[in-house]
Amino acid sequence: MRILVLGVGRIGRIVAIDLLEKGYEVYVSDLDKVSITHLTSQYDVKMMDYGNVYREAVNRAIDLVCTAIPSTQTPMVIEKLISNGLNVVDVTGFGDIDPSKHVKMAQEKGVILSLYNGLAPGLSHILAGRLYKEIDNLESLEIYVGGLPETIDPGIIYTFNPIDYLRQYIEPARHIKNGVIITYDPLDYSGIIDIPDIGLLEYFPTNGLYSLLWNLEDVKNKSEFTLRYMGHLDIMRSLRHIGLLDTDRTVVVRGLSLTPLEILAEVTSQTSKTLRDIVILYVVGRMENKSVGYIMIDKYDMEKGISAMARTTGYMHSIIAQLYLEKYLDSSIHYPEEIGLRDNMFNIIIRELKRRGIAIEKRTDMSS
Repeated sequence: MRILVLGVGRIGRIVAIDLLEKGYEVYVSDLDKVSITHLTSQYDVKMMDYGNVYREAVNRAIDLVCTAIPSTQTPMVIEKLISNGLNVVDVTGFGDIDPSKHVKMAQEKGVILSLYNGLAPGLSHILAGRLYKEIDNLESLEIYVGGLPETIDPGIIYTFNPIDYLRQYIEPARHIKNGVIITYDPLDYSGIIDIPDIGLLEYFPTNGLYSLLWNLEDVKNKSEFTLRYMGHLDIMRSLRHIGLLDTDRTVVVRGLSLTPLEILAEVTSQTSKTLRDIVILYVVGRMENKSVGYIMIDKYDMEKGISAMARTTGYMHSIIAQLYLEKYLDSSIHYPEEIGLRDNMFNIIIRELKRRGIAIEKRTDMSS
């Protein structure tokens, strides 16, 4: 089978290599020639011209396209892929853009469109779907997720996507409370949670529910929170107070007109390149006085030099793509929480993650 990985940054590179190791014929395409050259010089993957990628994908009879591109580009690119009759498994999703138009288009074309297949959203939503399946009369679903530097330092901003990372602190977070969508200012509300083997962490509301805003609708309370080291949020509040998170004004730096947030993002991106990380995902379902949760803690891969965030996101993307390629999933499935409802699919995902060194543990009566 032939797969095209569109976008071979930190995530797409891992997807391409993982698929190649599973015996698939892998094509790659990216605007960044350096990333393409680096990958094709090390692995037996074939390059596809980004400027003609839609036509080439059709001509080469590509069975599935894995998109790992910035979320700002995703809606337009996926629309073109679908219109050319190509199957798509995406990692980033559409952000705040309603994907229903694209889902309908895929249904009319009879092609696969699977969205939000990374860590969060992605694995987070699969675990939410699993808890929904396991717990009768589920009252609430809570997602806690965070990529943190290995070194405990609340002042470090760790990310490989600095713009999206910083936007978490300024964009309204949509949660479901008593069946109604409510919004939070992310820096006006926070809490503390004790994560096993990690300790106390701060959390704040973020806008990562996406498809859970409308799916699993009989769960009346749904929320997503991002985890950070203690003291981090006070630092971010100070940065906002002095204007470094502003996006509605620009300053001129060496002839370039940039927003304060863009300047901070550039500084952040340079710092993050040298850091080792850990990733925490904890998804909990609650009813009455009982809670059940799934927890995953992953660390930087010293042997391969791969960050925990890239591992967990990229391997999830590849595993879901393979489930479609091998016909375990079909074009009727569009969102990850739907996968979590299926026993056999859930068990395969847990097994495949474990094979890649990523363990998920089920715990009961965890509290925050």
